[in-house]
Amino acid sequence: MIGIETGRHWARQYEMKEYNGKLLHYQEPEATSEWFETAKGIYYQSWKDGVKRILGGKNAKK
Repeated sequence: MIGIETGRHWARQYEMKEYNGKLLHYQEPEATSEWFETAKGIYYQSWKDGVKRILGGKNAKK
């Protein structure tokens, strides 16, 4: 993504951005553009357990 007016990656405040066709390159080998899917694969069960704990398990109010 680059700024439409400036053509730079760091756009000005409120400047619209447009896709430039380039993929991001990450420094860390574990980094991924699909970070949510990766995190869900790793932490799904603990997220689920946390929600159950917060909502009170099966008897949670709807």
